[in-house]
Amino acid sequence: MKGYLKRRQNVNPLNVGIVCFVLPLSNLYFAISHRSWKLAVLPIVSVLVIGMWHKGLSINADELPDVIQFYQMVSVGLIGFSLSRSNKISAREIGDDG
Repeated sequence: MKGYLKRRQNVNPLNVGIVCFVLPLSNLYFAISHRSWKLAVLPIVSVLVIGMWHKGLSINADELPDVIQFYQMVSVGLIGFSLSRSNKISAREIGDDG
């Protein structure tokens, strides 16, 4: 079995979600080690979309940066968790077949 499939099987998705929540760019490390374009691109796109969405709906600009940062961190953590979980499940299925 290839190395990245072993890493996908052995990963704890909750740890990936927590690390991505605390350090949003850490998803790039996990994306490279697990060879997953989705894990690299989707969290970054969600950060950009949330930033643009909040900017358009902004009424009070003083509170905006804190709200945006919290939603961005939560979205990156949830996306990291869900993608690493789905990668783990698919790697287990590949490992069971081979």
